Amino acid sequence: MPFCTSCGTENVAEARFCFHCGAATGQAPPSTGPSEERKVITAVFVDLVGSTTRSENLDPEDVKALVAPYHTRVRRELVAHGGTFEKFSGDAILALFGTPKAHEDDPERAVRAALAVRRGIDALNEEDDWLDLHIRIGIHTGEALVMLGARPSEGEWSAAGDVLNTAARIQSAAPVDGILVSRTTYLAAKDSFVFEPGEPVQAKGKAEPVEVWEVTGAQEAAGPRPRAETPLVGREKELGELVAFSDSLLKERFTGLATIVGPPGIGKSRLLFELVRHLEKPFDVHWGRCLSYGEGITYWPITEIIKSAAGILQSDDRETSSARLDAFLSALPTDDVDEVRTIAAALSNLLGTATTPRGTYATNEILQAELHWGIRRALQLMAAEKPTAVVIEDVHWAEPTMLELISFILADKAEVPLLIVGTARPEVTADFLRGEGRRRNVELQTLSPETAAALLGDLTGDPAFAETHFAEALIANAGGNPLFLEETVRMLREEGLLDLERWRSGEMRSVPVPANVQGLISSRLDRLDAKEKRLAHRASVIGTVFWAGAVGHLGGQEGSAAEDPSPGLTELEQRDFVTHQEISSVAGDEEYAFMHILMRDVAYSQVPKGRRAQLHLAFSEWVNGLPSSADEFVE
Repeated sequence: MPFCTSCGTENVAEARFCFHCGAATGQAPPSTGPSEERKVITAVFVDLVGSTTRSENLDPEDVKALVAPYHTRVRRELVAHGGTFEKFSGDAILALFGTPKAHEDDPERAVRAALAVRRGIDALNEEDDWLDLHIRIGIHTGEALVMLGARPSEGEWSAAGDVLNTAARIQSAAPVDGILVSRTTYLAAKDSFVFEPGEPVQAKGKAEPVEVWEVTGAQEAAGPRPRAETPLVGREKELGELVAFSDSLLKERFTGLATIVGPPGIGKSRLLFELVRHLEKPFDVHWGRCLSYGEGITYWPITEIIKSAAGILQSDDRETSSARLDAFLSALPTDDVDEVRTIAAALSNLLGTATTPRGTYATNEILQAELHWGIRRALQLMAAEKPTAVVIEDVHWAEPTMLELISFILADKAEVPLLIVGTARPEVTADFLRGEGRRRNVELQTLSPETAAALLGDLTGDPAFAETHFAEALIANAGGNPLFLEETVRMLREEGLLDLERWRSGEMRSVPVPANVQGLISSRLDRLDAKEKRLAHRASVIGTVFWAGAVGHLGGQEGSAAEDPSPGLTELEQRDFVTHQEISSVAGDEEYAFMHILMRDVAYSQVPKGRRAQLHLAFSEWVNGLPSSADEFVE
């Protein structure tokens, strides 16, 4: 779907005006807004192997017949996974993930897209063996300068930076039908895929060899990412509430929903992991995850759950999947033939397997009511055999139909121990959290400084680390967000910088924002309206603490003199980017502070350096207008 060049919102292809901001589609961004941003993006470079040699011996029409399906299939898969198609260059295709809008999992999306491209090429070859297509794919994550609202058809570039060249160099070194990724992509996506180390690439124009890893596949099992080494601190009360709810469900035999709610990085997954360790003793536990991108994803988490229960692997072909589903259905504790037939039709349609235990075919679409009934009854029968817990991660990304299905399951009064556990961000609909049925919502808050210090000591393996000056600053910067602490320590360890003596001596003074955290914050910034995002950029130039008057002055220097920043700052406060200070150090002005210094750092990193310099100069002018000495602001 095309993005609005003004605010970045996705629109349907037929839209003449953006449904969010009303701007006419296809127009350049307004002059008052930034046309360029610095972003961490992931570039995917796909090239067709041996096409030049084949083309020499083919008629031009045959060359088109060879290349056209390749172009169409590759582009479709890249865009379906959230990529922005950049350009064709001969037989090479370039797509970017993270622009115009960033997502917290752009490197993961890029690798999933690459795997889908490879499967798509295999499917084309099966359909027509004359094609005999083979590809190489290279993926790299790095910083780039991106042009928002670029129009390639008019010669405008949409991204510039070494990240594009490096992806191309990695692609050229990939094995035939292979996928190679750089170190930055590997570190960001290693928990979701299987990688094998590759030989470093002697890339043209690079002083040092480029480390690469080959993607061999996705992790088979749905479930928690391997974070068990992270200690659980400060969540004992919430864990106790969830355990008590699950124990009562076992005792009273009812269907219930437990939802862990909190902002990104607050520790939902870690608490979920600990809860599941408790549930695995009396319950059969199956996992599913809501996706934020792709086609046909409405029932994705339920599909994963049913596959888990039936023992169906991602690598199973259609015949094997059908046989495993047959065995699963045959083992359900019911003698009602009509009931089994309805469940079989629902699940076979859900999984895309045609055969059922009765030897019939379920290729036709069934009514949504029948589908939902079949899913619910299958889960109830599973729970009747043994208490069952189904985990649905990222419920805030669930489509309305998926939320309706969960409510439909909860509405039934069947006396079976069926527990649904969900994780969600605060933007999940209030109606879902307060709907009918037995529900328990647990909201996670930020960690206290003392608890954060204990977590830092556990993460580093040395309680003394939490007593250093750097640790104090890191804890303050993280603002009680455990993921920020965890990812920073993880990055320091992987880069060989987790040296207590170096931090004590003051040799190490600053730490870059970890890539995963940067992607998380960037995705939140990119969900803001263009006006609020510009305010965040201006505020970041001022510092972690800033004033409404200064932000307004900077806006005036960018041609927005009539803008009152107060409404926008209130919006940023409501969305947990900034907090309003009760007492201001500038008389007659409102003082604010970023919730975390990492939020300020990521917002600042998005501002192009030329624009930064102009904004710094404008801030110095504002400071000079203060009646008191401005010495404290000089640095």
